[in-house]
Amino acid sequence: DGRTRIGADTYTNPHSALAARIATGTVLDVSRRVLRGDAANAIAVVRPPGHHAERDVVMGFCFFNYVAVAAELARAEFGLSRILIVDW
Repeated sequence: DGRTRIGADTYTNPHSALAARIATGTVLDVSRRVLRGDAANAIAVVRPPGHHAERDVVMGFCFFNYVAVAAELARAEFGLSRILIVDW
């Protein structure tokens, strides 16, 4: 079936990398729209969720930590120096 186990609790399939890249792009797109003022607020409902991934570790079905990537975008492209991240 093309699944590969990576880590203790995460599997991939032939579509995992594309899904994770599309989810990352979605989060970055809505972040840019808010930071440019094109939208007052936004939400990106994406899978895989992303909040368990670490800088160099795939974890909890998450390949990229989208919120951390969006925070870096806000710093690099928009010059923000303080960013609050709430994950409950």
